[in-house]
Amino acid sequence: MKQLTILLFLLNFAFNNLYCQEVFAHQQQRHKFNKYLITNNLINKVSKKKFEKGYEYEGKYLGQFITKNDKKFYIINSSYVNLQSLHSDNQIFVYNAKKEFVGYYNVATDYQLPIKLVKNILFFKLDNCINKVKLKNGLPKLICTGCNNEVDCIELQ
Repeated sequence: MKQLTILLFLLNFAFNNLYCQEVFAHQQQRHKFNKYLITNNLINKVSKKKFEKGYEYEGKYLGQFITKNDKKFYIINSSYVNLQSLHSDNQIFVYNAKKEFVGYYNVATDYQLPIKLVKNILFFKLDNCINKVKLKNGLPKLICTGCNNEVDCIELQ
């Protein structure tokens, strides 16, 4: 019984280690893809890249903004799409002037991603409502958008 417990522990450890390495590789590939969009200045163009069989990244570089303290940031809509189920993980990624990852906002669906960035204002379109988030003061810890008395908030991670 003791040998079985040790064997199960080792198998669990090995599986978790492999899973963590896979997740790390996925995150690294996603950042590399996002930085490619920034470096090539592919503003407002939806770009796609297959990551592995049945999965792809979809990214849209919205542009850059500069805060009143002269800090520069880049904003990218990013989705990791399962092509078989059409399920996607959707985030708004933020990078600093050195193209280093700063954080992300997680959204439930791709319809909740912003549609454009103009003059330090991030625009969201939900149903028939346009929401504006001013970025001149920096990255908000919380972005709240909504329409018809329904509000949804996303937090900087």
